[in-house]
Amino acid sequence: MTPSNSILRHDISDLDPLETYVDGRIVLLGDAAHAMTPFLAQGACQALEDAAVLAAELTGAVEISTALAQYDRQRRPRSQRVQRMARQDPRISLSTSPLVYGLLTRLTRLAGGGVAARKAARLWNWTPPTATENC
Repeated sequence: MTPSNSILRHDISDLDPLETYVDGRIVLLGDAAHAMTPFLAQGACQALEDAAVLAAELTGAVEISTALAQYDRQRRPRSQRVQRMARQDPRISLSTSPLVYGLLTRLTRLAGGGVAARKAARLWNWTPPTATENC
């Protein structure tokens, strides 16, 4: 039997979707904006995407508030979709229910690689913006 002082416990937390990532001249990126469970390994990826979009919007921006609003409009839909996917994944993949496991195994066999490919495409089909001079 494993001694209780040898057992590690690490809670997993995420955020409910926020209405905005911007408040005046304050902008949230990464976990501050959309902390997510680690099950899709997307937390750091989404933070890098945030940074790329924010940099592109601020490059040559005439109005900071306009650039931040555009960042918010671009990032919230995608990052919150990934956040929802990460939240849903463990409910199924980590289930200890024999019924859920059996159903998941059968569905995976029936669906083949197509389901996994579509899920991966939603994560990986993203292109960084190119910064354009707004002057």
